[in-house]
Amino acid sequence: MYNRLYLQSVRSISLFGSLRAKNFYNSLEINPNATQAEIKEAYYKLSMMYHPDKNPGTEASAKFRDISEAYEVLRNVRLRKLYDKGLFLNRTSTIHDEEINKFYQSRQNRNKPPAPSGRTPIYDFDEWSKSHYGATLARDIERNKRREMARAKQFEDREDIKKEKVIFCVFILLVLAGILIFEQEDFDKVSDPFAVKKR
Repeated sequence: MYNRLYLQSVRSISLFGSLRAKNFYNSLEINPNATQAEIKEAYYKLSMMYHPDKNPGTEASAKFRDISEAYEVLRNVRLRKLYDKGLFLNRTSTIHDEEINKFYQSRQNRNKPPAPSGRTPIYDFDEWSKSHYGATLARDIERNKRREMARAKQFEDREDIKKEKVIFCVFILLVLAGILIFEQEDFDKVSDPFAVKKR
């Protein structure tokens, strides 16, 4: 008898709790017989519409929280079965809205460009480029300098090789000319062009 009363009270509490709780199927705009793929598709479609980065406003962020909470329960097969039976205890309701709002407020100013530091209020693209790509540009400039120095060194090396070849060729010609000059011994003798050779 006691067990029967206890079970009836638990059922009535869970029934009233599920009536008062949010209907996760309505949050995702699906029917209770939906498959896991349909749940996932509905979540992605609605989250793209109501995401705080795409749809600013308090209503959109509240709707996004409802959608996320519903998806967290319905995507898990075990939690979904508990929810369908009315035995699911909503653990996320204990989180204060202030903590959730802090999360969303911290991301509102996330993608804003840095404030200009110059005198004019006009946005300075050069300053933004330097702050975002300064290290990359410095590396590119340094790499270009190294390439130019390597090209200049290669050009100097080629010119030095050409000079050495010319000097070597001139030296070989001088050596050959010297050999030809010193091989002929009769330069000092005067020959008589009219002399008759004896036979």
